[in-house]
Amino acid sequence: MARILVVDDQKISRLTLTGILGDADHEVRAEATGAEGIDAARRWLPDVVILDVHMPEMDGFEVVERLKQDPVTESIPVVFLTGDPPTDELIVRGLDLGAFDFLSKGCSKAELLARVGVMNRIKRGHDELSAIARISDALLRSVEPEALAREFVPEARAVFRADGAALAVERQGQSTVLVHDGFDADEEVVVEMLAAVGDEFPDHEAASAMILGPEALRRVVPAPLRDQVASVGVACVNSGPSTALVVVTARDAGDFMDEMDRPLLRNLSSQAAIAIEHALLNRRARRQARELERAMTERSRFFASLSHELRTPINAVIGYNHLLQEKIFGELSGAQQEALDKANRSAQHLLELVDDILDSSK
Repeated sequence: MARILVVDDQKISRLTLTGILGDADHEVRAEATGAEGIDAARRWLPDVVILDVHMPEMDGFEVVERLKQDPVTESIPVVFLTGDPPTDELIVRGLDLGAFDFLSKGCSKAELLARVGVMNRIKRGHDELSAIARISDALLRSVEPEALAREFVPEARAVFRADGAALAVERQGQSTVLVHDGFDADEEVVVEMLAAVGDEFPDHEAASAMILGPEALRRVVPAPLRDQVASVGVACVNSGPSTALVVVTARDAGDFMDEMDRPLLRNLSSQAAIAIEHALLNRRARRQARELERAMTERSRFFASLSHELRTPINAVIGYNHLLQEKIFGELSGAQQEALDKANRSAQHLLELVDDILDSSK
């Protein structure tokens, strides 16, 4: 399903296109003037614009030029609609201004749907690349896991046009990161929903995404959130010892995700999970570095104290031995001299042992 904006001053043409596209499960809005079309494109952000070339006041060329000059709407594919087969001049001018394709008002239903489908895939591809770039930039700006999550969750809401989004990370059985946005409920209620959603992934695949059906919604959405959550897209990513759960929700199930969005949800969630796991590892490494630094400081203090406590008495013994050898206290007998020499050698040996121990600790 795609959001299609039809801009055509002819009522019959608007009704015809709206009917065909609506029957194909696309969400369609129709405007009668170029100014109304520009305003609708800015506010509604359609996936494709089908634009009549020949309109009064503001023709299709001016409309597409303005859309392409606006950063909000410049990436939206525009298909020109013409009453007659487009001329070479019209095609060249339209392509120069940024139009993607051309349709004749007499085209078949199959051709209309096929061309809209191609334009929708182009828009999705652009949106995916833009989302990956924005989220990559957001993740690179932060180094703390909580900050990464706070950057990711609003981007996820914007990418999937979600009313609510949440990211929860569990590491080795412990809740590590929890960020949510857009839910009018206590955090305990959001946590309850996330826990129930996590139970929907019993196999713990490396990375998987799904859109919950009605039965699963009844199981996972707590009563306080049932008027806020009509549709849920969820991705579960295992990254090393961490498991990340990403949930995006919508109040209106009709204007939300489809199966084509699952790969994008899975890929973006994997990107966020890997970045957060790296941030958790970096935090752990920084903490261990600080602990090691404190331990080394304490170790240095201990050995400095040990050096003083051990060397002082040994040096005192050696000093007194020297005084005795200098006969300060009188003559020594042969036996006394021999005993003094042994004591002095033992003291010197002990001092050398202490020095060796202290040297090995450096």
